[in-house]
Amino acid sequence: LVFDDGMYGSESRHEFVASPLGVFSMPPPTPSPTPPPTPNPTINFRDRLIALISQHMPSTSFANSFSPQSLALEWLANDNFSSSEQLSDNRLLQRFALGTAFFSFGRESWLEHRDECGWNGNWFRLWCDSGLSVVSFSLVSRAGITGTIPPELGALTLLQSLSLHSNQLTGTIPS
Repeated sequence: LVFDDGMYGSESRHEFVASPLGVFSMPPPTPSPTPPPTPNPTINFRDRLIALISQHMPSTSFANSFSPQSLALEWLANDNFSSSEQLSDNRLLQRFALGTAFFSFGRESWLEHRDECGWNGNWFRLWCDSGLSVVSFSLVSRAGITGTIPPELGALTLLQSLSLHSNQLTGTIPS
C-alpha cells in the first residue's frame, strides 16, 4: 500500500505493508551503498619520524632498542610538544639530534617537553636563530660529562659553534 496525500510532494509519501498481524509502516529505501573507505591510511607519528630520520640520516639505526638513537626516537615519538605543535621536519630532526646527544651523554634529564630553543641547564647552553634553528651548543667545561659524540649532531645544519671541550667525550665531531 502507498499513501500519498499530494500536499507536500514526495516527502509525504508513505509505504505500508499489510500482514495478518496488522499494517506496518515501511522505512524509506536506503540510498546506494556507502563507498568503501579510501585507501589512504594515516601514518602514525613514530613511523613518520623513522621515515624522516632514515631519509636524512641513513646510517642511523634503531636495531638496538637501548641505543641513544632508539631512546631519542622513543622520547620524541612520545613527546606531546613534538607531536602536537606541527613542527617542521627540520625542527623534528633538530630535536632528535639533541635527544640523541643527551642520551649518549647519559643526560636524558636535560630533555624538556617544550621548545628546544628554551632548553638551558646548569651544564649546557643552546642558542637559536630567529628561525628556531640551533646555532650554538655548548657544554660547560670540566663538567665530567662522558659519552660518545653522536653523528646525529650533524643534523644541526645551521650550527655555527659547538663547544664540548674539557669533558670526557669520545668520537668525532660530525660535519
